[in-house]
Amino acid sequence: MIKIVTVPAALLCLTMPLSSFAVVAFSNGLADTTSAGRPNGVAFSDGLIAADDFSVTFDTQLGWATFQAYEYVAASWSNMLDYRIALDSSGKPGSGAITDGADSGVAVKEFARDDNSGSGYSIGGASYDLVTYGFDLGGVGVTAGTTYWLVLDLGTTAPTSGPTRLLWAYNSEPSGVLVSNDSGTNWFNFPAGGTAFDIQVPLPPTLPLMAVGLFGARVVRRRRASRQR
Repeated sequence: MIKIVTVPAALLCLTMPLSSFAVVAFSNGLADTTSAGRPNGVAFSDGLIAADDFSVTFDTQLGWATFQAYEYVAASWSNMLDYRIALDSSGKPGSGAITDGADSGVAVKEFARDDNSGSGYSIGGASYDLVTYGFDLGGVGVTAGTTYWLVLDLGTTAPTSGPTRLLWAYNSEPSGVLVSNDSGTNWFNFPAGGTAFDIQVPLPPTLPLMAVGLFGARVVRRRRASRQR
């Protein structure tokens, strides 16, 4: 009976993608919806590229990124974005990328909510939902203690209806976000605050297997104890 329970579970762990077992290696915080001048964010639909910096505390491979954005309730978007992970160059994204140039990804809508009143968040007189998007970073390797930049660009895929369609949400972190309106040649500080995002990395596959093993051992002990009674 123990084999029936634990062996299929172990095989399942081996066949599942590493992204199924992920931990947050860096978090820049959640969107600030309550402070003065919030909600708000960097407006992708203005043709801007936005970037914010991050680092990790251990050598790893990047698995998944999530970011929070205010999306105009009537906006339409293909959910395609260009992104790159860039090395720091004197406090701004370097021209090169540790990813293969500017990669395209599908931003998966993971969660969306209004302001709990049913009317949406009001920005510039328009109504927005706060949306969490996630996309695959492809397993690129990063080094502990090194500063990197997450660079996001919706380009021609930006939502095409409404006022300012999609804004990378500000949080309560100190200002760190940079913007560029010339494809990253020049970068300018956006003093309004940091942006809401996190970076997730896969757990080593041995950890889920260890969990299965511990579970199996516990079941064996319980069965033996019940037989001795």
